[in-house]
Amino acid sequence: MKHHLAGTQKDVGACKDVTDEVKKEMLEIVVGLQQNLNKKSRLNMEEETIEASEKRKNSEASSLTNIFKRVVGTQTTINNIFKKGMREEACQAIARFFYNNVIPFNVAKSEEFIVMLDLVSRHGLGFKPPSYHEIRVK
Repeated sequence: MKHHLAGTQKDVGACKDVTDEVKKEMLEIVVGLQQNLNKKSRLNMEEETIEASEKRKNSEASSLTNIFKRVVGTQTTINNIFKKGMREEACQAIARFFYNNVIPFNVAKSEEFIVMLDLVSRHGLGFKPPSYHEIRVK
């Protein structure tokens, strides 16, 4: 209706019966509305640009975090694989001990066997097993 009375011919035909005073008033209103619309449009574009920038920064930060997590995860996995290999080697040595000395497998279920291995592992690297004499005497 405003465009009709202002005579802008935007989406409607211009009114032929409107006075110059009303035409001028409506034109000022339409121009003001258009300026407000342009301001809002620019603000929305700026907000969208800021949001896109923040999303990109967050995306970059999260991708860096994901890369860091993958690197840390990879390192942990390498350590676990290394430890798994060490455990497998130790288990094979224990099994050979049982086989070569004809020790019954149910000994592995005994409380003393578990306590023995726990104490040896607490000692850490460099543990020297007891000698023949130390075992025989005790």
